[in-house]
Amino acid sequence: VAAMTAVLPGMPLIYSGQESAQTKHLKFFEKDVIEWGDYEYAPFYAQMMKLHHQSRSLLPQSSFEIIDLKNDNLFAFKRTFKNEETIFVMNISKSLERFILPQALSGQFTNCANSTDIKLQLNSELVFEPYQNFILQREKPLPTK
Repeated sequence: VAAMTAVLPGMPLIYSGQESAQTKHLKFFEKDVIEWGDYEYAPFYAQMMKLHHQSRSLLPQSSFEIIDLKNDNLFAFKRTFKNEETIFVMNISKSLERFILPQALSGQFTNCANSTDIKLQLNSELVFEPYQNFILQREKPLPTK
């Protein structure tokens, strides 16, 4: 879910201790000590915040569009600004989910998790593990006048 908050409209929030896998419930409105650990998730959160701050398609004025994958256990959306698109897809269930790639998810992308290029073919099948997600980006050519 943390990955989703980095690409949804608005400001992503990281709660106290979240980047170090804090499991203790902190007292609300009272001083409570956070037991800092090895910052297990710090690289992930740094990557998500960098993506959020450097992507034009995640600017407040970008468009937001839900992508219907014909599966209630998958949540997908697209953010667009000018020619840059960010696509988010997540399996929100505890079961393996399959879906056929629609037009909105076909083409050449960069996988934001590892900065590798990926080509998704229209109508091919993808399988998502429970709670798996991906964030993809691409730049489309601007229309000529």
